[in-house]
Amino acid sequence: MFASIFEGFLNALKIFFTAAEYNPFHSGHQYHIEAQRRAGATHVVAVMSGNYVQRGEPALFDSFLRAEAAVRGGADLVLSLPLPWAVAPAERFAFGAAYLAVKSGVCDVFSFGCESEEPALLTQTARLLSQMDSQLRPAAAKRENQSYPALLSSLLPAPCAKILEQPNNVLGVAYIRSLEALGFSGEILPVRRTCAHDGAVPEGAFAGASYLRGQIREGKQVNSFIPDPVQPLVSRAIAAGRFTGVPEKWQRQLLAVLRLKERDDFANLPFAGGGLEDRFYQAVRKARDLNELYAAVKTKRFTHASVRRLCLHAALGVTEDICRAAPPYLRVMAVGKGGNEILRQMRGKAGLPVIQRKADVAKLDFFVQKVYALECRGTDFYHTLTECVRPCGTEMTDQIFRIGEKE
Repeated sequence: MFASIFEGFLNALKIFFTAAEYNPFHSGHQYHIEAQRRAGATHVVAVMSGNYVQRGEPALFDSFLRAEAAVRGGADLVLSLPLPWAVAPAERFAFGAAYLAVKSGVCDVFSFGCESEEPALLTQTARLLSQMDSQLRPAAAKRENQSYPALLSSLLPAPCAKILEQPNNVLGVAYIRSLEALGFSGEILPVRRTCAHDGAVPEGAFAGASYLRGQIREGKQVNSFIPDPVQPLVSRAIAAGRFTGVPEKWQRQLLAVLRLKERDDFANLPFAGGGLEDRFYQAVRKARDLNELYAAVKTKRFTHASVRRLCLHAALGVTEDICRAAPPYLRVMAVGKGGNEILRQMRGKAGLPVIQRKADVAKLDFFVQKVYALECRGTDFYHTLTECVRPCGTEMTDQIFRIGEKE
């Protein structure tokens, strides 16, 4: 796939896209980037969640800080996975990241982290699920006291069902399904995670994201688990209060916003249905904190993470119609050493508009502006949840970090 350097440098690129679930502040990020380089990547693009993440909570650090950390840690370009797809079930989350990679027009290899040591089993599971779509969707619609993972386990062969017991395997299978449905013709590269995502303790030189969040929020030292180029950025962010503190500090604000909602505001929540909107509205009226709210809304059908996502959807105004669509733009968040080469390749090849500044949005269609406005509104709320409150409008005014500029 590599061309001679004399044929022009741009023709020699092998661009890997790495999927959106990883945390650029821990050593696992560099491990993933290094694995991609060993596999032949000349350039790496990270598709990253914004200020809210798939588990249904605000991110520890804001999206611009995390994007900067990603390029300091080795990525060449960071693209944002917009809010409606970042805070979504695995199937839609994965579709959003895969769609952006395909529509970039330059993705040669799509890579993601997973727990499995058997990439072939991930692909087998993905293809089996795709073949079972006509059976799965009616069963999913009719299920009552059964979660979607439990439904899958009941229908799949034991090895495939077992592989779906791990969260990043679930995402990996969803990525493969989305890529194949989108007609992606490049390679798919799973990279085995170095430690459990929710691991309570470090594993050697690596620590999971949950452990790092807890340590930082408690004011403890974590530099030994953070890549050297990123450590000063983390220290400055913590000193400036640009991080979300312990959940108790921000959950009351989210509950307050939910209490201001009318019953009809819960009627068009994404991925809800089944009368959940009324249950949700009543729970919001009675709950004294978010843990009580989560417990009141949660059922066997709706997992804890599903309920957390629904709370964010309701608070921020994310609706079903947006979530069922596809991401409408490629939003640049940070540019690393090879980022400009990637952007030059995307000119004329990308199947979506590339946004680098607010002015790029004004000339685009209504749906682009609607999604961008939702992102801005979400960021304004996010900055009331951090230790140091920032003013409105930062989504439009914060500058894209570019390696080599203002350092």
